[in-house]
Amino acid sequence: VSIFSSATPLNELDKNIVTTLGMFFWHGDYNWRHNFAGSSQLWWPVSALFLIGFLISFRRIAQNSKLKTQNHNAKLKSFKFLTPVLNFALCVLSSTYGFITLWFIIFLSPIILSNEGLPHALRALPLVIPAVIFAAIGLEWIIKKIKQWLDHKKETYPESLVQLMRIKKEFLLLLFVFFAAITIHGFNQYFLRWAGNPHVYDAFNSSYADLGRYLATLPDATKKYVIVNTPGHQLVDTIPMPAQTIMFFTDTWNKTERAKKQFVFIPSVDNLSLLPQMLFSPTVITMLENDPMLRRFLKTRYP
Repeated sequence: VSIFSSATPLNELDKNIVTTLGMFFWHGDYNWRHNFAGSSQLWWPVSALFLIGFLISFRRIAQNSKLKTQNHNAKLKSFKFLTPVLNFALCVLSSTYGFITLWFIIFLSPIILSNEGLPHALRALPLVIPAVIFAAIGLEWIIKKIKQWLDHKKETYPESLVQLMRIKKEFLLLLFVFFAAITIHGFNQYFLRWAGNPHVYDAFNSSYADLGRYLATLPDATKKYVIVNTPGHQLVDTIPMPAQTIMFFTDTWNKTERAKKQFVFIPSVDNLSLLPQMLFSPTVITMLENDPMLRRFLKTRYP
């Protein structure tokens, strides 16, 4: 999945950077396992705060770097051209703003250097913490600006103190409403819109779990054939990986248990020769994915 497998890695890198950063603002992951398909990873008011916080952090790193450069020029005369670079690196590593920014940039790299399924929320999980910290920095900056404005107005218009105190209370109320709105939005997006969505059921292959629960109720005397008709999956101990869901629910990972409970996993539709020619005992034949043609074939073979 590396961009270096592409014929134009630099073009892919540019596109991936835009796509990945864009998932915080407009289009997020389309995989229902990772996200409410297509929605931005941050709600738009939070994404605005995130951008403000990121710009503030970068500006403070640059300001601290410039200050250190001025203070240390005399000490590094022979390496004067390196001073800004060294001081910028020192500021990044030694300050809180620098640490969060470095965290964000470092963990951005595994996403933008890959070419599969972007924007990819699962690979972006390490970015969750710095992203919400940037949003908190942005909100703190806005609160400080409002407080400075109110303090300035109190000094300029002391006769309007009552009105200014009312405005302060209104700002506090607005802040409370903002936090309540974030809570309501998160609850609605996760529990009401996402969790019960049929696409989520399909994305998590919940039908495999249902099938596993059903097979687990059958007696050991019943022979059970599971056709793993899901192409293109990695083999695990000669059996395609999706069958592990059935193995989990039926406790048949161990070959001894598999034989005891009479489970036979058929790796693909190309291995139907593993099915018996005739049935002489109670038998259940099932498939992971619904396939009408395969179902018709099985009904013909076993009337």
